[in-house]
Amino acid sequence: MQAGDTFLLLDVLTHVHHLYVILSDPNQSQEQIYCAMVSTRGDGKEESCILHAGEHPFVKHDSVMVYKMPPAVLESLAQLNLWKEKGLLKFRHSVASDVLERIHQGYVQSRYCTDRVYQLLARQGLVD
Repeated sequence: MQAGDTFLLLDVLTHVHHLYVILSDPNQSQEQIYCAMVSTRGDGKEESCILHAGEHPFVKHDSVMVYKMPPAVLESLAQLNLWKEKGLLKFRHSVASDVLERIHQGYVQSRYCTDRVYQLLARQGLVD
């Protein structure tokens, strides 16, 4: 598991799978792994990072990164593995390195950028 990997996570309340992108490096911090959600563009959602159709096999139309927690998550590797064992999490294709860089830049520009997550990403050399 590494930054840029994606997974579908089942929302147990709505029974809908949402795509998440791992933004931090699990190899550097297994206790704090930050994952942002991909959501359909519109309805007043923040647009600090827009993904276009085809930039990931799951993205069929313009979408945005959702950095706000929740639905974004800051979880441990143990928790992600537990979700996987329970069938709630299913890994998908990684995002391309240039897309991951845009997603990181979008996080820095996001109104939901927090000191805690920013410092995690900065320590790992993923944001300036």
